[in-house]
Amino acid sequence: MNLPAAFLLKRREQLALFSTDVEKTFAEMKAAIETAKAQLSSSTLDRDSTGEATARLVVLIAPEEADVLIGRIKGMGRVQNY
Repeated sequence: MNLPAAFLLKRREQLALFSTDVEKTFAEMKAAIETAKAQLSSSTLDRDSTGEATARLVVLIAPEEADVLIGRIKGMGRVQNY
């Protein structure tokens, strides 16, 4: 059992972000995730009958990259809650 324990570290965060251009922000987030040590677990981009867009991403981030990536994402819109 001489395995590194880094994979056991877990931190769960939720971030709600408002953006005037959801599709553009969604694409920017996906690009930022690809450049970081992160894995996009799932993503959806939906539009309701009124034309409002909603995006949801589930991301697995390496612990050493988490704060930097979350900071980049927070800068892409107005944070409702974190």
